[in-house]
Amino acid sequence: MPQLKLPVPGRIPPPQRDEGAVTTLFALLLSSLIVVGMLALVVDIGRLYIEREELQNGADSAALAAARGCAQDERCDPSDLLSAAAAAARANARDGAAQTTLRCLRVAGVTPMTCPYDDTQLTRCVGPRPSSGNFVEIRTSTETEDGSTLLPATFGSALLGESYQGTRAMACARAAWGALSAHPRAFRLGVHSCVFEGSPAPAFVPLEQIKAGTPDPAGETGVHRGLCAAEGSSPPEDDSVFAWLGASGDDCFQKLEAGTAQPGSEITPGWAAACRVDGRELTLDALFSENREPLVLPVYEPAAESGGGNAYHIVGFAYFLPTGYWFGPHDFQNSWSTGSDCDMADAETPQPCLIGFFTKGTLVGAVGPGDGYGLQAIQLIG
Repeated sequence: MPQLKLPVPGRIPPPQRDEGAVTTLFALLLSSLIVVGMLALVVDIGRLYIEREELQNGADSAALAAARGCAQDERCDPSDLLSAAAAAARANARDGAAQTTLRCLRVAGVTPMTCPYDDTQLTRCVGPRPSSGNFVEIRTSTETEDGSTLLPATFGSALLGESYQGTRAMACARAAWGALSAHPRAFRLGVHSCVFEGSPAPAFVPLEQIKAGTPDPAGETGVHRGLCAAEGSSPPEDDSVFAWLGASGDDCFQKLEAGTAQPGSEITPGWAAACRVDGRELTLDALFSENREPLVLPVYEPAAESGGGNAYHIVGFAYFLPTGYWFGPHDFQNSWSTGSDCDMADAETPQPCLIGFFTKGTLVGAVGPGDGYGLQAIQLIG
């Protein structure tokens, strides 16, 4: 049987050694401080990332707003552009605050301001500035509720010290404007470019009036070959200034691009065709009677003739609200807006005619060369 050892009377046992516990405690405290500091930095970086994303969305919206302003107003006043851009940038910030700067502007080949380049790659727009064409460049940067421009550190100073005052986030965007070069749902009825080259040119009714359903009756235009006979215009060799791009029975709307040639047929007195919308076949009479929105019409120049068919070179797009037409003595419709007609019944040489309102519009899409025919495009380019 083992013997139980008892402590010797009067002898004190030696104390336990605790150097290892102190070292462990110090290591834990140091690790905790590092983890807290790293978490603080992660919080600040995450906040910076969110702010940067908001600023980029704001810069994109601001650049498009400025480009739209120039497309709609030939004056293209920098102060007006900056006001529109700033409003768009603030609308994309969760706190409704962002600082907006107009960095560069080119209008009709003229740069009315100094356009400095950014020093750092992080704050530059993507790619170089375009060498030609209209464009605007906008920068957005952090603006806090108290009006300062530094994104404050939440806990970053715990790791980097009190000298860490936060980070300024910035973003940049460029937008161009000019003639619309393509449209995904253009109406197949084309208009000859000579209609816009005469003097006087067709009137343009404000789009706001058309949307409100109150276009000025004085702005209603009868579009026919007579508009091309004015001085300064080149009338077509035939009697018509209209062509149907495609075949009868095709979809009424199709993606069309400027610079391409489309097969089609000239619209002459007695011409009749139908097209399809959402699988439903419609005559022009039914289509025009139901429609109250401007249509995107391709503007063309005759390109070639082969095998009894024609090809039409698309040079741009017009924005037109048709209200009536005359394609023959038994194929006509007076204007549903004013009741007027094309006055072709007694004409010596009756010609196909459309009645309606030309207007100007701005769409987000690809920008092409030229001035367009009332329909402009705005596009982010960097």
